[in-house]
Amino acid sequence: MFDTEDELVTAFQKKTHTFLSKVFNKTVKRHFVISEFDSYMGVADLVIGTYKPYLSKRSHREAVNINWLSPLLNLHRGDSFDLDSFIEKYNFSRASSLKMIKEYIQAGFIEEEERHQYRMIKDYDVICNEVIAIEAKLKDWKKALQQAIRYKKISDYSYVLMDESYASSALSNLELFEQHNIGFVTMNKSQFHVHTQPSSKNSKKEEYFARVNEAAYSYFTMS
Repeated sequence: MFDTEDELVTAFQKKTHTFLSKVFNKTVKRHFVISEFDSYMGVADLVIGTYKPYLSKRSHREAVNINWLSPLLNLHRGDSFDLDSFIEKYNFSRASSLKMIKEYIQAGFIEEEERHQYRMIKDYDVICNEVIAIEAKLKDWKKALQQAIRYKKISDYSYVLMDESYASSALSNLELFEQHNIGFVTMNKSQFHVHTQPSSKNSKKEEYFARVNEAAYSYFTMS
């Protein structure tokens, strides 16, 4: 039995590599673990996942602020724009726009052709392969399920994690997890048990998933 949700999350976090290998039924070489991730739909206790196989340290670039990704998703290689049109289209202040564009340049996505005239030279790259969002609760599985459903927008699969000592009610209602395509995992002090697994990938929302992708990139460069 865990005293706090933080203890539960910390115990599970130590098992994430084993968990990923189990649910994907394959050896996982590299993975990421992001704690307390601000998804815009709540703060996910954990977001974990794997990287695409081509990613290597040779592809290193500067990270971009996860709150400044929207324009990158709308721009494509070869697109040209100026500062005024950028400000008008994305409704940022001039100062913020200049900071954003500076980050894009440092990350290698755009180049400045003339003063305040820019061209996109590289598309934004998705480096995540499989992404799992996890909502942890000691007892309140109904609240956890509601939140896990929201996290389907940012992940391929979404799970609820509970202390196994308090999981009897949730285990009696596994059909609700299956109905919403949400996985259910219980944990004690030494091991986890997967009771249900989502049957298919969620339809991620691009603007939300990009935040996960960039956070995973930052984790990769620091690991």
